[in-house]
Amino acid sequence: QKLTIRNLFRYKKRMIMTIVGIAGCTALTLAAFGIRDSVNAIGSIQFDQIMKQDAIVVLNTDDTDLEGYLQRSKDYPIKEQILLSSNNISVPRSNGKDDLDVTLVIPEDTSTFQDMVLLRTLSKHEELSLTDDGVIISEKMASLTNTKVGDNITFTYDNQNYEAKVTGIAENYVSHYLWMTENTYTKLTGKIPELNQAYVKATDNSATGMDELGTILVKDEHVLAMSKVTTIRDNFDDAISSLNTVVGVLLIAACALAFIVLYNLVNINITERKRELATIKVLGFRDGEVTSYLYRENVILTIMGILVGLIGGIFLHKIIMNTLEIDSLLFGQRVYPISFLYASLITISFSIIVNIFTHFTLKKIDMIESLKSVE
Repeated sequence: QKLTIRNLFRYKKRMIMTIVGIAGCTALTLAAFGIRDSVNAIGSIQFDQIMKQDAIVVLNTDDTDLEGYLQRSKDYPIKEQILLSSNNISVPRSNGKDDLDVTLVIPEDTSTFQDMVLLRTLSKHEELSLTDDGVIISEKMASLTNTKVGDNITFTYDNQNYEAKVTGIAENYVSHYLWMTENTYTKLTGKIPELNQAYVKATDNSATGMDELGTILVKDEHVLAMSKVTTIRDNFDDAISSLNTVVGVLLIAACALAFIVLYNLVNINITERKRELATIKVLGFRDGEVTSYLYRENVILTIMGILVGLIGGIFLHKIIMNTLEIDSLLFGQRVYPISFLYASLITISFSIIVNIFTHFTLKKIDMIESLKSVE
């Protein structure tokens, strides 16, 4: 054990190279699993927790018989619905580039709006309430416009510029949203918002039930179209499925790095210390003991490299996720504890494989020839 500690610090360059190599492998592996965790989390949080409605119904605003639609919809397989105004607005970025395309949402009834869309903060998951004091904006939009709670935000609607106070920033991963009450809209524009959409919860939200509801709604003269949230989610999943290729490439690169670095460094180590290893063989060390003599160094360096790599992997994951993000998407930068375990186990597995190869290499060392050689 004393010899092991001595050898670790005796060959400092090799020790640093090994730690850096293993740390790089672990960091790449953790980043790969972190990308998977972050991407998979988006779909489930956005479409299971935040968007709680089953469908979005586009209403015909040319048909003023809104009460007629509400009366007829009582006979439809609808458990709950809320009317709202949804329009496109543009918001200037903080960096002066092209304006952001944002959806302005004005619910008719703010008291039941949380039943359809969950407005909460990103970090602490504290629920936010729509009030007449200001507006709530989505997280990614706040980041791109450099807006904080209490700031004023400017937006353009119908070629008119308006300014409103931001009272909350809500967790949202897909697209940009700005939510406000009808009273706030009226104060800003002097108009009453036009109710052109409905968020709907179906009595049967299975695929068959949603198809049945869609068939009924499109026959209604007040309905222009219906979008199922499940369809929106499927399209989103298809769009980001290519990131699985990135995960695969990173894992392959990490595995190759682990094997190449460990194998080459161990072979260099054996070659440089062949006389030393031959000497302890002459002194009576068996093959297993000679192998464990070298294994101790590899195990210690592997553990040190994994610890450094796990820390570095967290920062590498953040850099990669920030690079992959596009304007309309917010990636949840999550790395689950199980991913730390997987990254460590993969690195340990390659270390074990290299050590197995090392054992057979050590068995082939010729004691006499190694001691006779002049270095």
